[in-house]
Amino acid sequence: MKQEASYQVRCQVTTAELQHGEVVSTRQTEHHLLTNTYEVTEVFSDLYAQFRGPRLLGLQILSICRCQSRQAVAA
Repeated sequence: MKQEASYQVRCQVTTAELQHGEVVSTRQTEHHLLTNTYEVTEVFSDLYAQFRGPRLLGLQILSICRCQSRQAVAA
């Protein structure tokens, strides 16, 4: 068994409702995610890749907690 770091992330995503290319309203949702990446900089790029799109107005990291997970490694 090999231990690999992962991060538990709580973030708030702000998206826009568009009509004819203009913002008519916004919506905020909170997400709780578990990543399987080791570098904290990769966490930010993974989150952006997951939520990016023409409606994304904001992505705010509310908390990040590093945790250890055990994963089997094939010999």
